[in-house]
Amino acid sequence: MSRDELHRLVDTLPEGALEPAKQALEHFRIWPQQPFLQIERMRQKYRTTGIGVGNENYSGSSDGQVPSGRFYINHWEKNTAVVETHIFHDGHEVIVTERLGIGDDGKSLAYENEIIGPKGTAYSQKLSFDVE
Repeated sequence: MSRDELHRLVDTLPEGALEPAKQALEHFRIWPQQPFLQIERMRQKYRTTGIGVGNENYSGSSDGQVPSGRFYINHWEKNTAVVETHIFHDGHEVIVTERLGIGDDGKSLAYENEIIGPKGTAYSQKLSFDVE
């Protein structure tokens, strides 16, 4: 595709699609795409443990940092579903780990989350929901 063809394609877009198209095209301003160091470290960590990557949605800068977005993986620990989400905002990272499974009594749904802030400050909670 040539630049002229791309310009013609943009000219056919409805007004409401212009902003999302602009955001999509901005991701290609740096080419080839540079790997983001934080994301590459997480990918490598999960590759070595055998846990697959679930989803990635982030924007980056030319210095390899991730100023905003999400990176998450999900996996199972025995009978418990685990989702670990790395949330980036303005260059800061918060890690949210959620666990969901049947409680020890077999009659409740157990939910637990842990949130770790940029300086290692942690917060956690456990909730139980009756299912019978």
